[in-house]
Amino acid sequence: QQAREAARRSTCKNSLKQIGLALHNYHSTHGTFPASRIGPYESTCTTCGLDSRFSAYIPLLPYIDQAPLFEQITGNLGSTSYVWNTGFP
Repeated sequence: QQAREAARRSTCKNSLKQIGLALHNYHSTHGTFPASRIGPYESTCTTCGLDSRFSAYIPLLPYIDQAPLFEQITGNLGSTSYVWNTGFP
């Protein structure tokens, strides 16, 4: 039981470290941190009523070795699309 808990703690710490490193690498590349939500302000799904903007984790995907997933999610937006031109220095 204690060994499992120690392994879970270690996994959690490593995941948080990877997110922190991704944030720093994103900032080094773009000069800003990703915004908390990315997309048009009026982007509520009309059929489901949910917010359809991207979370801040989406732009971090290439920095945690998930570039193919990033490309799949963002599709034809491209890296110069207006939805990425936001953030915090």
